[in-house]
Amino acid sequence: MNTPILLSLKETAEEGFDDRLQAGLDAWKTVKSWVEPRPQNLQQEIVAHLTGELHAVREELAYQNRQSELGLMVGQVAHEMRKHLLPLGLQLHHLRQQVIPTDAAKRSLQQLAAGLQALETLGSDLIYYLRQPEPRIHSQRLLAAIEPALQKLKPELEEHGIHVELDIASHLYASIDAEMIGRAISNLARNAIDAMPEGGELVITAYDQGDAIELEIADNGPGLELEIRPQVFDPFFTTKGQGLGLGLSVVAQIAEAHQGSINVMNCPEGGAAFTLRFPQAVPSIHRHAA
Repeated sequence: MNTPILLSLKETAEEGFDDRLQAGLDAWKTVKSWVEPRPQNLQQEIVAHLTGELHAVREELAYQNRQSELGLMVGQVAHEMRKHLLPLGLQLHHLRQQVIPTDAAKRSLQQLAAGLQALETLGSDLIYYLRQPEPRIHSQRLLAAIEPALQKLKPELEEHGIHVELDIASHLYASIDAEMIGRAISNLARNAIDAMPEGGELVITAYDQGDAIELEIADNGPGLELEIRPQVFDPFFTTKGQGLGLGLSVVAQIAEAHQGSINVMNCPEGGAAFTLRFPQAVPSIHRHAA
């Protein structure tokens, strides 16, 4: 039996339902009017986006091809340059033996030698940077990798009045490519020469860290400004008036190739200290005995 109250409640409920239904229908019409044209617009947006990405990929590939061609060309030029430097170096050696050793003649010959060495280093670093050869890692005595590099630099170090102090235990072995580590030491030593044109101390110390060796190359030059320290290992970064700024970048490549690292900090007493870290190794004779 429908009482007046029930009828009133029913009418109220029906009115509320109708209102909600109408609101839902209105909302659907609004959504429908917004959704219906979207597929075509969305398709156009997707095509435009993919076209833009394709264009960007083409540009990147073209850039990489140009860089690759440029790298090959630069590598070939560097190779040719080094090839012609060899006979020039031999001629300079003969000239030193024949020229009357006056002070003026010595200075001129030293300048010629320094110029040839700078070109040789530039060509060598360019070739290494472009080719990034894989290391041939073996267990080797650390001193055996470092001493030849320093011996080769001895005339240049003596000419600039730089005293080298080695603090490396003869029993320390490392898993290294000796030629690469020698190159890294040479580049760091030349960096120290540039930092100490009037002479100074170059101290090379090895620290046994158990599973790794830390090799510190420290000078007593002016050190590095704080703001440029994060950039010193970047390719082509240099604060010098000459060179391409590849020397320290090559050192960083060598450290990475050895699954190691390199960092730099200023010494409390002055100068800069570069620290190479790479895995230690036991001597081969011990490995065979095990």
